[in-house]
Amino acid sequence: MGEQSTRKSILPFSIHPSHLTLLVLTALLLLILNLDGIMYNKTAIIGSASYWRRYPVPKFNHTMMQKVETKNPHWTDRLIQCGYQIHSFTPEESSVNIKKPILPRSPMYIMVQPSPHTTPALRDCVRGQPMVSPSGFYYQDKWMPTTCNICRFETPAKIEECLHRKIVYLFGDSTMRQWFEYLTQFVPDIKILDLGNPIKVGPHLAVNLENNIVLEYHPHGPPIQFSTIASQHLQLISNKLDEITGGENTVIAITLTAHFTPFPVEVYIRRIQNIRRSLLQLLDRSPDTLVVIKTANVREQPPQIVPYYSDWYAYQIDSVMRKMFTGINVVFVDAWEMTIAHYLPHNIHPGRIIIKNEIDVFLSYVCPSIQR
Repeated sequence: MGEQSTRKSILPFSIHPSHLTLLVLTALLLLILNLDGIMYNKTAIIGSASYWRRYPVPKFNHTMMQKVETKNPHWTDRLIQCGYQIHSFTPEESSVNIKKPILPRSPMYIMVQPSPHTTPALRDCVRGQPMVSPSGFYYQDKWMPTTCNICRFETPAKIEECLHRKIVYLFGDSTMRQWFEYLTQFVPDIKILDLGNPIKVGPHLAVNLENNIVLEYHPHGPPIQFSTIASQHLQLISNKLDEITGGENTVIAITLTAHFTPFPVEVYIRRIQNIRRSLLQLLDRSPDTLVVIKTANVREQPPQIVPYYSDWYAYQIDSVMRKMFTGINVVFVDAWEMTIAHYLPHNIHPGRIIIKNEIDVFLSYVCPSIQR
């Protein structure tokens, strides 16, 4: 009687042992699933309404859970939505003409005279050279750097000679894709292999079997404003760098700016920190790997995009990039000054002549000893 009364006081209803076992196993399974999401503090829960969405987290092979709000989204939600808020300004702010031109008071002329000082001979383009400003100037549509003597790659054969037995990884946005397009169009023997991906999105692969050249383009992970892209192609640059063996025949070019201007700079800093960490690890295991950082571009500034893609925002991000990679054994292609100094109208996708000069600087670091 005592045992039966004790059982009734604890469980006022009867449970079959097999049912109790099933309930315990179900509870354990739910606990395991929840712990899998927060284990080692690799998952964060952000947001406060509506529905859940997953996206990859830098440096980890897992996903982050995030609620995406339907009203007044937080900037982290905008990051997932790969877009931006249309109404970011108050009515008072919207009435301000942010594109008002500043007209000169009178016609101005600049007289250029020969310098009385002798100019020292420039050395080959090698790693370890500091960035300077101005980093160069244009003369007859040719970029003239102030730090090193670049080579002009005027023929496909010269580019093939430079890239002989090289694996070239191009990571970034559509401005980096322009490098891939220029190389494959200018050098017809570098054949594009159709991977079935959208032309303006990627990833893309091109090869030259005769010279053992491999050219890969990969778009960076979110935030990125592409019309259509498969989620498996939105891989973070830091994770891709961890997969690369590296070596003297490996060339890596990275740019990561244009799609980050609508978001707080903290988002960009965290992303660049992860890339920097992966680059340090890569250069530690393969010091001969050449890493090229392409800086931001200036772009056209119609009023409807200035609140999100102003060159002022891009300049801040570009400054962060330069500081973050200073002191690392990498080289820079100063696309900011190469686009702002040219007479062509500013465009996020620079004209072919500017891309040609960027490629000349890039390849001058890949093969500095090539015959000029």
